[in-house]
Amino acid sequence: MIQPSNKYFIGTIGFTTKKSCANYTRMIVNALDTRIIVNESHIHFTFLCDLIQNHPDSGDKIGAGIKHFIVTQNYINKVKEGTEAVKLIELLKNTGFRVETIQIEKFCYFRCVK
Repeated sequence: MIQPSNKYFIGTIGFTTKKSCANYTRMIVNALDTRIIVNESHIHFTFLCDLIQNHPDSGDKIGAGIKHFIVTQNYINKVKEGTEAVKLIELLKNTGFRVETIQIEKFCYFRCVK
């Protein structure tokens, strides 16, 4: 059987549709515990770094470099009234100044797969 070719890529991982890419990303984010730090030693760090490259404002979001990601609860944008809050990814970035300062950037991973 012939496999369909991949049209969308996050780093080296290929997807046949944007929806399959979004579903894969949602699966990763939902599998992560809230407040977990995703740093260079975490299995999903590279994927999240590749994912943020596709964000329309990636240059501003990444800044001088990514320190790590944190998964938090997004209580503002609930899926439906009365449901549990969806998860949100926060990116801690280096600001590029001599003294290491960190800035938090929130980003919507759905904007990275459109």
